[in-house]
Amino acid sequence: MTTVVDQIQAWRDEQERNLRADDSWLTLAGLFWLNEGDNTFGSGDNQHLVFPFGSCGAHVGTLIRHGEKVILKVATGAEVSVNGQTVTEAPLTADGDGKNQPDVVRHGSLSFFVITRGHRVGIRLRDTNSPVRRDFAGRVWFDYNPAYIVEAAFTPYEAGKTIPILNILGDVTDTPSPGFVTFSINGQTCTLDATAAGSGLFFNFRDKTCGKESYGAGRFLMAGAPVDGKVTIDFNRAVNPPCAFTIYATCPVAPLQNHLQIAIPAGEKYAGEQH
Repeated sequence: MTTVVDQIQAWRDEQERNLRADDSWLTLAGLFWLNEGDNTFGSGDNQHLVFPFGSCGAHVGTLIRHGEKVILKVATGAEVSVNGQTVTEAPLTADGDGKNQPDVVRHGSLSFFVITRGHRVGIRLRDTNSPVRRDFAGRVWFDYNPAYIVEAAFTPYEAGKTIPILNILGDVTDTPSPGFVTFSINGQTCTLDATAAGSGLFFNFRDKTCGKESYGAGRFLMAGAPVDGKVTIDFNRAVNPPCAFTIYATCPVAPLQNHLQIAIPAGEKYAGEQH
């Protein structure tokens, strides 16, 4: 018979597998912002975008930026594909600040795609041979504790309500918020603003373990959709944001109203250097 502890362990195992996958945060090897015009790339020191040493040839190609539009031109002799098709030149669709499916450029163990963040246009580089991925010791967790599974009251906001979300680059995005939850832990009443996550809710929160036992900037938590004004929140499923695993992520920061004045020793810990 499968127990709740077994279910939590299976979920943690899945989180571990996802983080070690070929397209995971651990494979990120660079974040490069593009200038207007030509941006050469490769491992050579004379390139505008210098890729990790030994990961590719000295000059692989050029990314030509015109505003938010980017065109790829491949250097003679370099084998590069876009979405699995070998190309010599191609326009690249960006991720639209995470809203679109971007075109994926591949060359050997490397892949990259164009991102837009506010007024910035850049590329996010992945390397399946990344030493960060190779040397990753594994995720670390607090002991499972059913006391940190709470039933929260959900209060909806008026339609069209947004909350400002700051990211680590200083960009602010007005993000739709369906409402907030209210719950009690250790006799203290807490509230968290939610943002939408498909049919469920997403919480970006910070608590008193952050910067000590858990990641300093906060943690992420998913919950299901409210039913009859209630939603179950399981802090045992709180996870670190991508910035805990790579310096190349552009994570949102927990909004001030989601800074809890209590410690929640449940979910994912953080074993790295706090920053």
